[in-house]
Amino acid sequence: MEIDIIKPPDWKMNQYKVAGKNPATNRKKKVSVVSLSNDEQTVIARSGLIDVDSVSLVFDEPSNEQLGFASDLGIPIDCSFSKQDYSALISKATGDEPNDSVPLDVARFAERINVYLSSFTSFPRAYNDIYYKMNLFEKIEFFAFSVYQYVYGFACYDYIHHSNVRLFNNFAAEHVDDNKFIKSLNCYCGADLLPNHPIKNSYAFQVCKKSL
Repeated sequence: MEIDIIKPPDWKMNQYKVAGKNPATNRKKKVSVVSLSNDEQTVIARSGLIDVDSVSLVFDEPSNEQLGFASDLGIPIDCSFSKQDYSALISKATGDEPNDSVPLDVARFAERINVYLSSFTSFPRAYNDIYYKMNLFEKIEFFAFSVYQYVYGFACYDYIHHSNVRLFNNFAAEHVDDNKFIKSLNCYCGADLLPNHPIKNSYAFQVCKKSL
């Protein structure tokens, strides 16, 4: 096991379960919240609930099978490592995923759309998790953003921080009901849109490139 496989970046994301009231209905509700901060008030604010009764940390215990496989691979057994941590570490140790690390700005992107990432996750896994959580409109925005950066150069990880975010928003509005475009778009996953990587050619790619 190479040491950098088990060295996480300088961020840690937590999962919380928040119980309170939905301000729109005034009914009790529980929501899951991910946060890069362990400040309870920050977590409550992200939940969108009012009259909060409780905020509890969620920790997914690794399975015995994971622990056994990890041990066979030389991955340290650490009680602070979650199910998601071991999944990411095992994939790196077996060579199924690249031995890279995800920068804080990607974690902030995931946090914005409430997607949990292990500190040990790889870039492809992080982008797959983020893209999977998006609705169709957001996927089109992100695709347009990714194509734009592929053509004109990298600027940032989260499209809402790009200076041309309105361009991506308008493109999504024009194509959200375009069945031919959407059928082509559905051939992509998040890992196909990694920054500073080629994007495979398709009808959706050509339409987007021409429009942008």
